[in-house]
Amino acid sequence: MDIKHLQYFLEVTKTRSFTQAADNLYITQPALSRIIKSLEDELNTSLFVRTRKKLLLTDAGGEVLLHHAEEIAQKIEDLERDLEELHTLNTGHIRIGLPTVVNSFFFSKLIGAFHTEYPPAITFEIEENGSKMIEEKIINGELDCGVVVLTDHHQSFDFFTFVNESLRAVVPSITR
Repeated sequence: MDIKHLQYFLEVTKTRSFTQAADNLYITQPALSRIIKSLEDELNTSLFVRTRKKLLLTDAGGEVLLHHAEEIAQKIEDLERDLEELHTLNTGHIRIGLPTVVNSFFFSKLIGAFHTEYPPAITFEIEENGSKMIEEKIINGELDCGVVVLTDHHQSFDFFTFVNESLRAVVPSITR
């Protein structure tokens, strides 16, 4: 069964007219009649009672197919909307791994700046761990990205340096 045929059926049902439905669908009325006829043949039942003045749904058309076709059409709209949101990054969840030595205040400001420019429906999950564990979790798909102090230049992911910090060793003062 072609989903388009169900959409055409819904338009005929809504307008109660093959001619008006065909105009709305930008196809010819004979083409629409053939599509509905093929749908009826496929379902082995009449969907409409055709009279000169009215177009009525049969029990199969009104009670059964209409209900299911509306549900299917709604599911298709939901699918298209969800895919559009995914492609335009309107929603999502990003899992980030941070080593415990990284200043989390820096990332809080970064996420705050992200939310001022992008939709708040994108959520973040921050996980603190060691660099090796973060790399493993990225490779295994448990994290989407991570910040590591040192890397082994693993072939399973790309990396770039975005902050250069000088680290200092701190030792007790020697008093003499």
